[in-house]
Amino acid sequence: MKILITILVVAVATIIRWQQWNALQQLQAEELALTSKASDPASIGNPGGAAHTAATLKSRADKMDAARTLAKELITLFKEGWKPPSEGFHILGNRVDTVAARMDQLDNLQLRILIEQRRDDPEIDDNHRKDAIRTAAISLSDFDPAAAMTILSGIDILRGDPPNEGYDYVIGKLASVDPLAALAWMRENKSKVNKYEGGRAFVIGLADKDQKLAFQSLLEFQAYELHGDGEYEGNPNFSVAEQIARTARTLEDRAAMLGNLRELADNAGEDPDHVVGYTCEHALYAMAEGVATYGCTRATAWLDSLDLRPGECAQLMRGLRTSEAATKGDVGKWCEWMGGKLLKDEFDPTFSSWIDAWMNEDLQAVEKWLTQAAEGPAKRMTVSNFASMMASRDPAKAARWAETLPVGATTDSLLHGIHEFWEKTDPTAAAAFATKHGIAP
Repeated sequence: MKILITILVVAVATIIRWQQWNALQQLQAEELALTSKASDPASIGNPGGAAHTAATLKSRADKMDAARTLAKELITLFKEGWKPPSEGFHILGNRVDTVAARMDQLDNLQLRILIEQRRDDPEIDDNHRKDAIRTAAISLSDFDPAAAMTILSGIDILRGDPPNEGYDYVIGKLASVDPLAALAWMRENKSKVNKYEGGRAFVIGLADKDQKLAFQSLLEFQAYELHGDGEYEGNPNFSVAEQIARTARTLEDRAAMLGNLRELADNAGEDPDHVVGYTCEHALYAMAEGVATYGCTRATAWLDSLDLRPGECAQLMRGLRTSEAATKGDVGKWCEWMGGKLLKDEFDPTFSSWIDAWMNEDLQAVEKWLTQAAEGPAKRMTVSNFASMMASRDPAKAARWAETLPVGATTDSLLHGIHEFWEKTDPTAAAAFATKHGIAP
């Protein structure tokens, strides 16, 4: 709590360094003009004249008084040294929360007045001032990232070391409003940001304005980790590519993004660490997440129009697997489309996990779909998963479905598994099943 209020007070006292006093002078000039207009006889009786002007003046005066009052309360809190009153520490906490909430409600005019009141307070030491400038700049970047970046550049001189946390946040904000300015700054100052955290914020900021530039910058500034930690633990972390992809909100946006990714892949050259490959794979995966919300008929028609490449198909299927719209409702239609477009004869782990999720959701719907599905890899994989699940519940039903599969090692393994479960519930039926399929006792 002490740190929070120190930052609040000191930030207010130092923001004045932003060189925004021209704006304050302009407001004061407007104030003078309003006063003159209010006293102008020509404006009397004019609905938009003296009465309106007087109301405007009063509103501004009230706002200025409120800002000055709040400034006094802030400095009082600071001078008290954050010692809790006799009523208890929670009383101080309540006062802090109240002041902070009131600060959030200040408009630009009030903020300038508050800054003017606190700019040269002698109670503020240099150490607090340095940290407060960074904190203020971070807050300011939500409204004026270019000004915030100018402030951070001044901190380098003041502190003698780059405040990476500030840059990591502000560069993302700058990129979201002025991509080219942010790119120029990054190329000149990239050593000042954390390669992953700052680079990621920068790239994600670019994505809303220019997805192609965002992907290019992801590679240029290495905003990824080949050996991640946390949930990635030793695996490539290209989550920033997924975040770029999620900025594509329409099918048209996604088509354009696919074009950007293909251009990136086609011009990758040597890619020993598979960096471009990982980038494209993760982006395609994330890009597909929202496709199913358009409904199976429209979404598959759109996907068919893209002339998908084999590698693209696999990653898109992974993304579709995570979409609730594709794992409920028209799941059978999605399965049929995948069988015709994406699946080969061999086992596919992504499709298999999709079917497992569908079975856990609605086993009867899966069986109903199987009774009418066309022959092909999608049906065969679904039959295999269905029979494997039913083996422990209803070996006879599992056997009937397993016997529809083509002869092969996978089918033989499934039949042996069914036999093991069947022996526990009906040895006679299991023995007949073993004889039929040449399963040794």
